[in-house]
Amino acid sequence: MAQELAQNIIRHAHGATEASLELETMPGWVLLRAEDNGPGFAPAPAVHHGLGLRSIRDQVILLGGQVETGSVTTGGAYVRIRIPFPIPEPL
Repeated sequence: MAQELAQNIIRHAHGATEASLELETMPGWVLLRAEDNGPGFAPAPAVHHGLGLRSIRDQVILLGGQVETGSVTTGGAYVRIRIPFPIPEPL
């Protein structure tokens, strides 16, 4: 998923000068965030997420997670993925 998000930034964030990809673990969750300062997503209803984002969304749903996408008013796009990460029971 991280690789696909990085490829999407390269392909679609025309004019972006900054991008970030962050992976974080928290109790019970894994968070993956991708952000850039490019043009952002097209406004609805013109939004047509490509195969990459649809594939990521399907994978995340199968894992019981959530995907949030959006554009920042000052420019840029973000994708936030949250996947449950069970904490092992102590032995």
